[in-house]
Amino acid sequence: MLSDAFETPRLVPYLTYADPDPETFETLAITALEQNIKVLEIGMPFSDPIADGPVIQASHHRALQHNPKVKDI
Repeated sequence: MLSDAFETPRLVPYLTYADPDPETFETLAITALEQNIKVLEIGMPFSDPIADGPVIQASHHRALQHNPKVKDI
């Protein structure tokens, strides 16, 4: 149920689409959801994520090597 997702989630994982590659991303996302994660934040990589910090910047840089498209998510 959708309302269950907003009951104080203790962990909200963030995954960048296509990092380290689209296939691994899909496996990681499915595994997280199978572990009863209520909310999964998926980042669409873009070329200038300065405000997001070095870890997310690096994940976006790796993901952009795969030329991700919004329609692929």
